[in-house]
Amino acid sequence: MNIQEYIHTGLFTSIAEEFCVRARLPLLLADRSGDVAFSLIQEDFRLQFDLPECCDDRLREWRINLVENSSRWGEAYFTTTPLGMIAFAVPVMDKEICLGSFISGFVAFPEMKPDIRSDITRGVSQLGAECTDELLDGIVVRTVTKHQIRHYADILMKMLVKHGMLDRRMFEEKREKTAQQLNIAHYIEHVKKTDKNVAGSIIEKQEEIIFKVKLGDIAGAKELLNEYLGYIFFDTGMNFDTIKIRIIELIVLMSRSAIELGAGSRELLRMNQGYLAELNRIEDYETLCLSVARILENFISKISTIMIDKKRIKVKLMLDFINQNFSDGITAAEVAGVADLSPGRALHLLTQETGLSFSAHVTRCRVEYAKYLLLNSDDTIADIANQAGFYDQSQFTKTFKSLEKVTPLHFRQQYKT
Repeated sequence: MNIQEYIHTGLFTSIAEEFCVRARLPLLLADRSGDVAFSLIQEDFRLQFDLPECCDDRLREWRINLVENSSRWGEAYFTTTPLGMIAFAVPVMDKEICLGSFISGFVAFPEMKPDIRSDITRGVSQLGAECTDELLDGIVVRTVTKHQIRHYADILMKMLVKHGMLDRRMFEEKREKTAQQLNIAHYIEHVKKTDKNVAGSIIEKQEEIIFKVKLGDIAGAKELLNEYLGYIFFDTGMNFDTIKIRIIELIVLMSRSAIELGAGSRELLRMNQGYLAELNRIEDYETLCLSVARILENFISKISTIMIDKKRIKVKLMLDFINQNFSDGITAAEVAGVADLSPGRALHLLTQETGLSFSAHVTRCRVEYAKYLLLNSDDTIADIANQAGFYDQSQFTKTFKSLEKVTPLHFRQQYKT
């Protein structure tokens, strides 16, 4: 579609006038061929654009480059103009197709001001034109801060989003894809330059990713994933189907580790079916890489949620068992068995939940029950010690006093009504 079919004169004028009021900057609309479809240029900026015809081809090349880059980064693309000023471009998108870009800026930062005259002279010469004193004296360059220019770019982006010319979510996805591909390319270059055992490195990265999954470290896992993808891209010679298979292997390994942590196989099977269906639909490398990163993030989030829920259930089972059996000689192994955990894992979860060691928590339960009996029964101290699970009255009294700072008898005398 031609950009002039997508944006008519009235729409451009409406956008340009609003932008001009808010930013006081020129605004050009360039198509993919670098031709200017529409423009609104204030008088102060006019001489930056009134250059000899011999400059046209190179200016068009500059605009083509600007349009191409504007759709790639997921945010306004900043660069310098052929005359040395700062410009930015925001793409006009029809779904995923870039039709052209709005271009604005043509300003300088305060620190650029001392050199701007020589930069203009050099720029005009490189464009193939003669740089006269009249031209230099006539070009007035507005000075803005870096914060201001980014603010103006954001204003323009929001205006295009409002008019339906830019899907910010899709734009951000493009930025994420570009950043990820640059990261992967870095790792591919690293492999090329080093004499590494690529197959061994792939296995090593798989293990490191699994470790991050177990920790719930999304950022760390995603960074390792890019390195892993770089290795398998290099190892497979960019064979798309083989890359998919290696990615499926990683998902299987992640699922196995999640099962080892206690995640249910049914939940994992349901998740993996969705992931495999998603991967099967993908037909390009960039989308595949981004999809895998999101699968990894989603996997870790869901596994963390599953594990948290399962942990709560297991902790509750163990605490309920302790509450019902603390007066008996229960062991850590018995408590762990209730939750189908190893004693070490059980003790860790209990300490995490109660802030006490297993034996300290059992002792606290016994003392609390003894306090209840002291206040709500006329049983002897010896009988209460026995009912609460203590070895004898002497042990009971010593333990009670260490926790409550008084003996059982004094506690009863002080608080029983």
